[in-house]
Amino acid sequence: MKPSILSPEDARFILMLERAGVLQTHDGSKLETGNGIILVTCSDGDKILEFLEHIEELIREGGGKFRPHIFAGHGGAMLIAEDCPLYRKECADQFLLSQIADAHEMKDISTVILMVHAPCGAAKKAHLTVVQELAHLVRAKHRVKSVMPQLKVSCFIDVHYADGGKKILFVSPEAFETWYAAQSKAQHIVQGSGFEDLLLHPDQSGNLFP
Repeated sequence: MKPSILSPEDARFILMLERAGVLQTHDGSKLETGNGIILVTCSDGDKILEFLEHIEELIREGGGKFRPHIFAGHGGAMLIAEDCPLYRKECADQFLLSQIADAHEMKDISTVILMVHAPCGAAKKAHLTVVQELAHLVRAKHRVKSVMPQLKVSCFIDVHYADGGKKILFVSPEAFETWYAAQSKAQHIVQGSGFEDLLLHPDQSGNLFP
């Protein structure tokens, strides 16, 4: 498979989500890293070192402690979402949840960073747009918090633009849910926009976030 390039459509969505306050720059000061972080990210060999550098820079700028306990797999943290189509047979979601729980117990780390990136080869293979990636990421956070409410969980996306530009952005789950609800209410769901079939397996009520 050829290296993924951020599509113009996904680039437009990222800009739209930044303007809506869903994707935000983050100075790291609000990250309570305490005794370190549990980082769940993509195992992309071309970018994983950059992911770590970006997270380290973010944490150190905020005065936190960079002590990463890392779990990586193709697709990153969105694998934890129950509706993510990647590696369902392999039970990747259950594996990652158990690893997070063990890391919390063994390493006394209570801060979790869930991360995806765009473009992502695994997402491309599953025909997921960046909006779908973010939806799975948000659902992954809800799932981690439902199982381990004592943990502090933050979501980030690392973006590599076609022109070589790069940035790491904080993902606000609340802002994403509000944004998506507004788009649905305004009936902006059109073929090819990335809004239709936002999740491959929505719940029976049709709600994005039950």
